[in-house]
Amino acid sequence: MHRQMLSLFTIVSFVFSLFSTPAIAQTTTTTNVDTVIIVNGGDISTIDAAIAAGIHGDLGIPVLYTEHGDISSDLHKTLQDLNAENVVIVGGPAVVSSNAEESLEKFGYDVTRLHGTTATGTAVETIEYFYGPGTLEEVSLVKYEGDTAEGYQDVLTLSAELGKPIIPIPSDVDGLPADVTDALSTAGVDEVTVVGDFGQETAIKNDL
Repeated sequence: MHRQMLSLFTIVSFVFSLFSTPAIAQTTTTTNVDTVIIVNGGDISTIDAAIAAGIHGDLGIPVLYTEHGDISSDLHKTLQDLNAENVVIVGGPAVVSSNAEESLEKFGYDVTRLHGTTATGTAVETIEYFYGPGTLEEVSLVKYEGDTAEGYQDVLTLSAELGKPIIPIPSDVDGLPADVTDALSTAGVDEVTVVGDFGQETAIKNDL
């Protein structure tokens, strides 16, 4: 079923070190936006920032960074300037604190938190939130080496370059997790780019 879902499958050999310029927080001059994404911009959660950057690149939703997991006065002012009504936190309480979430709610924002137990799970939740059935054409599955600052930065920079939703996949995965294939099918994805050298590339392709 999932093979029929895809009209195009692309394998991309990619050397992450080619991208050496760090991605920065997304900025916008737009006012009266409906939704804003907030992520922790520090090394501990740059994978969340990468996932958010993919959404920004495709949908144009502003992404704001907090480096301390809280809501600073400057961040609050930016939200006010944008006239945002909905705030989507990408990442768990360990990276954007529960206090930050409660502060946003007290300020009057409608707050949604998206996070899974893994980076892959967080990406799947984010795609399911922002895209309804049959509304997403392209996704990139990106090789993810794990919890290192260098690995985070590689995926963040790549996500900004691609400009479309990404799903980080562990390099040693044996085929695709069921939640990934289900999300791709539901969203109506028909073009998948696989970025990186996966040991089980054939299994991934077969699942797709």
